[in-house]
Amino acid sequence: ATYKAGGSASVKFSSTGAAHNGGHCQFSLSYDKGKTFTAIHTIMNSCPTLGGSLSVPIPSNAPSAAMAIFAWTWVNKSGNREFYMNCADVKIEGKAGGSLSGPKIVIANYPGG
Repeated sequence: ATYKAGGSASVKFSSTGAAHNGGHCQFSLSYDKGKTFTAIHTIMNSCPTLGGSLSVPIPSNAPSAAMAIFAWTWVNKSGNREFYMNCADVKIEGKAGGSLSGPKIVIANYPGG
């Protein structure tokens, strides 16, 4: 997929599975092959919703990259707290000389995280 800085990424959650009453979701970008991830959108307490969809804003100052990683992380609200992650290779059509800053993603229940 290709995303433009200042645009958005459309995300849709499956209508089947276990949403564990929601939880904490973060969406992030990595420009260094997954060594570090910068959070670009955070949803507390109510993510995901089965069959739900949302629009994740891509920061207007995001730099261009022929290959970046777009990631979704989730810590569930009910049951044993677990850490889930899913990623996709994406292209970013960004701002010349742009830079991405922000918090690192939250990592939980992961040795060394």
